[in-house]
Amino acid sequence: PISEPIEQRRWLVDGKLTGDFSGMMNVLANSPLKAKLGPMVDWRYTGKTETKIDLEIPLYKAGKTSVAGNYSVTTAIDNAEIAIIDSPVVLQNIAGSIGYSSDTGLYADDLTATLWQQSLNAKIFKSDKQQKVSFTTSLAPANLGRFVDFPWQEVISGLIPIEALLTIDPQSLESAVKLNMISTMQGVEINIPAPLGKLPQESKLLDMSLYFDPRISRLQGNFGDLLSTDLYFSQGQLRNGLLSYNRKAELPDEGVLLVSAYLPTTDLSIWRSWAESISQGDKSKGSWRTVFDFQFDRMNLASMDFETIHAQVEAVESGLSVDFTSNLADGLAIIPWDKHLPPKFDLTRLQLPAKVIGKSSVIDPRQMSAMDLSVDQLFIAEQHIGSLSFKLRPEPSGATFNNISGKFFGLRPGVFEAEAPMDFFWGFDGNNHLSKLVGPVAIDNIGDLFSAFDMPRVLDSESGKLQMDLLWHGKPWSANKQNLQGDFKVNLHNGSFYRTTGGAGAALKVVSLFNFANW
Repeated sequence: PISEPIEQRRWLVDGKLTGDFSGMMNVLANSPLKAKLGPMVDWRYTGKTETKIDLEIPLYKAGKTSVAGNYSVTTAIDNAEIAIIDSPVVLQNIAGSIGYSSDTGLYADDLTATLWQQSLNAKIFKSDKQQKVSFTTSLAPANLGRFVDFPWQEVISGLIPIEALLTIDPQSLESAVKLNMISTMQGVEINIPAPLGKLPQESKLLDMSLYFDPRISRLQGNFGDLLSTDLYFSQGQLRNGLLSYNRKAELPDEGVLLVSAYLPTTDLSIWRSWAESISQGDKSKGSWRTVFDFQFDRMNLASMDFETIHAQVEAVESGLSVDFTSNLADGLAIIPWDKHLPPKFDLTRLQLPAKVIGKSSVIDPRQMSAMDLSVDQLFIAEQHIGSLSFKLRPEPSGATFNNISGKFFGLRPGVFEAEAPMDFFWGFDGNNHLSKLVGPVAIDNIGDLFSAFDMPRVLDSESGKLQMDLLWHGKPWSANKQNLQGDFKVNLHNGSFYRTTGGAGAALKVVSLFNFANW
């Protein structure tokens, strides 16, 4: 009434609205309730509603302080839909009654809906001056791909039971809407090699939060005590992110999803199929790439014990690229997607322990893995040998080392490759070993070859050629004058014999060195 004091005067609005959900939200977005709803006013709404409005809007404003009004809105919703813009979160088939009052904020006790084909039961309430929505539902693993492009259904089996809490806080500096989801993961199997995997009967806490402003901006979570994730989004697309297991790591640059992990040891063969699954999702999205950064204390590969291993793995067009360092080797490996193609190893350093070529080592060449190997700096124990490359292919009767090239002991196999390749065969029938070396080898100073085997340096040369067709019954490193047979031709240029205490006798011994008939 006009007779009331001005500070008590109010507009009274009492009515009913029937229409679609979006129209109802437009009314609220243009009312004093807008500030209470935060980014929810920018979400997309469809469906039919019937709304009863009872508003007392104050007409008086004391300076900069507004006089509180009294607002009550009740909306019955049927077959409605709410979609968070630029986000995969879409609530469908919403039914129930939602109310709003000045004292309690938004409230509802009996809302039902579906989220990604799974039923959802929700309750809306106000707590700690924040608007909140609690709900329970289940999450199919494939739907995780709506946030991060990855074949989750190949890694996770079973529906994930979810208890969730949506918090709306327009005053938040980070994000006005936060969705927290927790699950014991009971009944869910994670098909990842130990210790990251989980059996269905085991429980492990998943605690995950999504932030919206109004688009999804961040996903942060923990799984168990050691696995954590922190993903950032822009315009609804993954911008960059970190997935870390038992290891601290920095957030990567934009366009990169970094998977960082520390494990005491592992068997690489059990990870191959999982890595291939990752690569398929990685190759399809285009806007970001996955980089794996692993640390291991120790690992056994090719009968050698590697320690202090650091590897960065990335999916490339041809396969998995593995850039690694360790106590024994450093370099780059390419593991092709095509299982019929051999992996390629381009090593800057390879240091073979003495026991690998010792009498005690047990190596079956038939069990060797096919590979193309190139080594810039080869060491045996602490002795620097030189460089070496070859193509290793296993066979039913052993293994062949084809197209051998490099530079060691003054020898340069591969120089005469156009004439004939340098090849080596290591045979084994389960009891006996057989070694065969065939092909031409260029030689610089033959004196370096004598020095390498602690023989008197009685002869040198500027260049030359060794033509070998040799065979011996034994392992490659067991050649001696008793078991070696075949042809060995030497052609040296610009060489000379040294004067030694043995005089001409020493030189003649060198000549006889290459005459196997005299051995």
